[in-house]
Amino acid sequence: MKVYFTASARGKNAHAENYKRIYEALKDLGHENLDDLILRVDPEGFYSGNQDSKVNLFKKTVDLVKKADVIVLEISVPSLSMGYVMDRALEEEKPVILLYLEGVNPYFAGGIQNERLQVLSYTPETIKQVLARTIEISREQMDVRFNFFISPRIVAYLDWVSRHKKLPRAVYLRRLIEADMPKNKDYK
Repeated sequence: MKVYFTASARGKNAHAENYKRIYEALKDLGHENLDDLILRVDPEGFYSGNQDSKVNLFKKTVDLVKKADVIVLEISVPSLSMGYVMDRALEEEKPVILLYLEGVNPYFAGGIQNERLQVLSYTPETIKQVLARTIEISREQMDVRFNFFISPRIVAYLDWVSRHKKLPRAVYLRRLIEADMPKNKDYK
Protein backbone atom coordinates (compact mmCIF):
# COMPACT_ATOMS: atom_id res chain seq x y z
CA MET A 1 0.00 0.00 0.00
CA LYS A 2 0.99 3.61 -0.49
CA VAL A 3 1.53 5.22 2.91
CA TYR A 4 1.97 8.87 3.74
CA PHE A 5 3.84 9.01 7.02
CA THR A 6 4.71 12.29 8.69
CA ALA A 7 5.14 13.85 12.11
CA SER A 8 5.81 17.18 13.75
CA ALA A 9 9.12 18.72 12.65
CA ARG A 10 9.22 20.34 16.09
CA GLY A 11 9.37 16.88 17.62
CA LYS A 12 12.23 15.66 15.48
CA ASN A 13 14.97 16.62 17.96
CA ALA A 14 13.42 14.42 20.65
CA HIS A 15 11.86 11.71 18.45
CA ALA A 16 14.04 11.35 15.33
CA GLU A 17 14.87 7.71 16.10
CA ASN A 18 11.20 6.81 16.49
CA TYR A 19 10.33 8.60 13.25
CA LYS A 20 13.01 6.55 11.50
CA ARG A 21 11.76 3.32 13.12
CA ILE A 22 8.23 3.98 11.90
CA TYR A 23 9.43 4.81 8.38
CA GLU A 24 11.61 1.68 8.25
CA ALA A 25 8.88 -0.54 9.74
CA LEU A 26 6.47 0.55 7.02
CA LYS A 27 9.08 -0.27 4.40
CA ASP A 28 9.90 -3.64 6.01
CA LEU A 29 6.19 -4.51 5.99
CA GLY A 30 6.20 -4.03 2.21
CA HIS A 31 4.53 -0.64 1.97
CA GLU A 32 5.59 2.31 -0.17
CA ASN A 33 6.43 5.45 1.78
CA LEU A 34 5.32 8.40 -0.37
CA ASP A 35 7.50 10.98 1.39
CA ASP A 36 10.59 11.12 3.59
CA LEU A 37 10.59 14.84 4.39
CA ILE A 38 10.28 14.22 8.13
CA LEU A 39 13.52 12.20 8.03
CA ARG A 40 15.42 14.85 6.07
CA VAL A 41 14.05 18.06 7.57
CA ASP A 42 16.09 20.38 9.76
CA PRO A 43 13.63 21.35 12.53
CA GLU A 44 15.14 24.81 13.04
CA GLY A 45 15.23 25.72 9.34
CA PHE A 46 11.83 24.21 8.63
CA TYR A 47 9.86 26.96 10.34
CA SER A 48 11.85 29.80 8.82
CA GLY A 49 10.79 29.17 5.21
CA ASN A 50 9.42 31.94 3.02
CA GLN A 51 5.81 32.19 1.83
CA ASP A 52 6.47 30.22 -1.36
CA SER A 53 7.96 27.30 0.59
CA LYS A 54 4.95 27.30 2.93
CA VAL A 55 2.51 27.23 0.00
CA ASN A 56 4.50 24.48 -1.73
CA LEU A 57 4.60 22.37 1.43
CA PHE A 58 0.85 22.76 1.90
CA LYS A 59 0.10 21.78 -1.71
CA LYS A 60 2.49 18.83 -1.57
CA THR A 61 0.95 17.61 1.69
CA VAL A 62 -2.60 17.76 0.31
CA ASP A 63 -1.43 15.93 -2.82
CA LEU A 64 0.24 13.21 -0.74
CA VAL A 65 -2.92 12.73 1.32
CA LYS A 66 -4.89 12.24 -1.90
CA LYS A 67 -2.34 9.77 -3.34
CA ALA A 68 -1.97 7.66 -0.20
CA ASP A 69 -3.99 4.58 0.63
CA VAL A 70 -3.43 5.19 4.35
CA ILE A 71 -2.08 8.07 6.43
CA VAL A 72 0.24 7.41 9.41
CA LEU A 73 0.93 10.30 11.78
CA GLU A 74 3.20 10.28 14.81
CA ILE A 75 1.50 12.61 17.32
CA SER A 76 3.61 12.38 20.47
CA VAL A 77 4.30 16.10 20.07
CA PRO A 78 1.11 18.22 19.82
CA SER A 79 0.87 19.80 16.37
CA LEU A 80 -1.82 21.76 14.58
CA SER A 81 -0.29 20.58 11.30
CA MET A 82 -0.80 16.92 12.22
CA GLY A 83 -4.37 17.75 13.24
CA TYR A 84 -4.98 19.35 9.87
CA VAL A 85 -3.45 16.43 7.96
CA MET A 86 -5.62 14.01 9.96
CA ASP A 87 -8.77 16.03 9.33
CA ARG A 88 -8.00 16.41 5.62
CA ALA A 89 -7.36 12.67 5.27
CA LEU A 90 -10.61 11.80 7.04
CA GLU A 91 -12.47 14.22 4.75
CA GLU A 92 -10.94 12.31 1.84
CA GLU A 93 -12.27 9.14 3.52
CA LYS A 94 -8.77 7.74 3.98
CA PRO A 95 -7.86 5.45 6.86
CA VAL A 96 -5.71 7.32 9.40
CA ILE A 97 -3.40 5.82 12.00
CA LEU A 98 -2.30 8.11 14.84
CA LEU A 99 0.69 6.77 16.77
CA TYR A 100 1.99 8.10 20.06
CA LEU A 101 4.65 6.96 22.48
CA GLU A 102 3.37 4.90 25.37
CA GLY A 103 2.89 7.22 28.33
CA VAL A 104 1.95 10.25 26.22
CA ASN A 105 -1.75 11.05 26.35
CA PRO A 106 -3.12 12.52 23.10
CA TYR A 107 -6.20 13.66 24.93
CA PHE A 108 -8.02 15.46 22.11
CA ALA A 109 -7.24 12.86 19.42
CA GLY A 110 -8.47 10.13 21.75
CA GLY A 111 -11.92 11.69 21.77
CA ILE A 112 -12.45 11.71 18.01
CA GLN A 113 -15.10 9.23 16.89
CA ASN A 114 -14.48 8.08 13.32
CA GLU A 115 -14.50 4.54 12.00
CA ARG A 116 -11.49 5.29 9.80
CA LEU A 117 -9.35 6.57 12.67
CA GLN A 118 -7.09 4.42 14.85
CA VAL A 119 -5.25 6.00 17.79
CA LEU A 120 -2.59 3.70 19.26
CA SER A 121 0.36 3.80 21.59
CA TYR A 122 3.68 2.18 20.78
CA THR A 123 7.15 1.65 22.14
CA PRO A 124 10.29 1.49 20.01
CA GLU A 125 10.17 -2.28 20.44
CA THR A 126 6.51 -2.73 19.43
CA ILE A 127 6.22 -0.31 16.52
CA LYS A 128 6.44 -2.93 13.78
CA GLN A 129 3.76 -5.15 15.35
CA VAL A 130 1.48 -2.17 15.99
CA LEU A 131 1.82 -1.03 12.38
CA ALA A 132 1.27 -4.53 10.96
CA ARG A 133 -1.99 -4.86 12.90
CA THR A 134 -3.28 -1.35 12.19
CA ILE A 135 -2.38 -1.40 8.49
CA GLU A 136 -4.38 -4.61 8.13
CA ILE A 137 -7.39 -2.95 9.78
CA SER A 138 -6.92 0.04 7.47
CA ARG A 139 -6.82 -2.24 4.44
CA GLU A 140 -10.28 -3.53 5.38
CA GLN A 141 -11.55 0.06 5.61
CA MET A 142 -10.40 1.07 2.15
CA ASP A 143 -13.18 1.79 -0.26
CA VAL A 144 -13.62 0.48 -3.75
CA ARG A 145 -14.94 3.14 -6.09
CA PHE A 146 -18.31 2.26 -7.56
CA ASN A 147 -19.98 4.66 -9.97
CA PHE A 148 -23.59 4.46 -11.06
CA PHE A 149 -26.20 6.72 -12.60
CA ILE A 150 -29.09 8.15 -10.59
CA SER A 151 -31.92 10.49 -11.37
CA PRO A 152 -31.80 14.22 -10.56
CA ARG A 153 -34.54 13.60 -7.97
CA ILE A 154 -32.32 11.11 -6.09
CA VAL A 155 -29.36 13.50 -6.34
CA ALA A 156 -31.49 16.26 -4.82
CA TYR A 157 -32.51 13.96 -1.98
CA LEU A 158 -28.90 12.87 -1.31
CA ASP A 159 -27.83 16.52 -1.29
CA TRP A 160 -30.59 17.27 1.22
CA VAL A 161 -29.49 14.34 3.44
CA SER A 162 -25.90 15.54 3.23
CA ARG A 163 -26.79 19.09 4.29
CA HIS A 164 -29.29 18.24 7.02
CA LYS A 165 -27.61 15.18 8.52
CA LYS A 166 -24.07 16.49 7.98
CA LEU A 167 -23.25 13.18 6.36
CA PRO A 168 -21.48 12.59 3.03
CA ARG A 169 -23.72 11.05 0.39
CA ALA A 170 -21.47 8.00 0.04
CA VAL A 171 -21.58 7.34 3.79
CA TYR A 172 -25.38 7.55 3.77
CA LEU A 173 -25.64 5.08 0.87
CA ARG A 174 -23.08 2.76 2.45
CA ARG A 175 -25.05 2.74 5.73
CA LEU A 176 -28.30 1.90 3.88
CA ILE A 177 -26.62 -1.06 2.19
CA GLU A 178 -24.95 -2.23 5.42
CA ALA A 179 -28.33 -2.10 7.21
CA ASP A 180 -29.92 -4.15 4.43
CA MET A 181 -27.21 -6.84 4.25
CA PRO A 182 -28.19 -8.73 7.45
CA LYS A 183 -31.79 -8.92 6.23
CA ASN A 184 -30.78 -11.05 3.23
CA LYS A 185 -30.38 -14.52 4.71
CA ASP A 186 -29.12 -16.01 1.39
CA TYR A 187 -26.10 -13.65 1.38
CA LYS A 188 -23.00 -15.21 2.90
